[in-house]
Amino acid sequence: MDWLSSEHLILRAVEPEDAHFMNHAECDPLNIAFNGYTAPLSLQQLIDYSLTYDADPFRSRQIRLIACNIDSRIPVGIFDLTEIDQRAAHAFVGIYVSPDFRESGLGKEMLFLGERYADQVLRLSTLAAKIASDNQISIKLFEKAGYILNGVLQNWIYSPLSISQIDMYLFQKLLSRDLP
Repeated sequence: MDWLSSEHLILRAVEPEDAHFMNHAECDPLNIAFNGYTAPLSLQQLIDYSLTYDADPFRSRQIRLIACNIDSRIPVGIFDLTEIDQRAAHAFVGIYVSPDFRESGLGKEMLFLGERYADQVLRLSTLAAKIASDNQISIKLFEKAGYILNGVLQNWIYSPLSISQIDMYLFQKLLSRDLP
């Protein structure tokens, strides 16, 4: 399945042994600042999720894929599609890159793999991302990946980084059938 692999990464389904990696991701201080949860997820919740993983993204309206190093198969990130709407052919995208691999280009590579999956397999035509206005790393990543700022929700979310209400940016990308 070449639409799920690249030179450095492979995207694969969630496995029960990924619960600890997902827990590490959910407890990452930077992720906590931007993931929108009001309470932490427990390891047991993530174990249960991995055991009951629904591989039909149109039924569950979401899919989580684990990004792994193509050689070692070590998890390096998470690619999520949420609020998948089959009829309107769109979804929201979110990614998490493990701290050891940030600013290495793997985030952009993961994003392109996920876009290819969304385009060629799910036949979605548009992806969007909700990004806190003080999350400069994500803003730069999505801009480099061709996402366009299409909206601002003013004072939309509370940011623990800014310790205040901040804007939520809405980025969008129209997918083409010619993605790399």
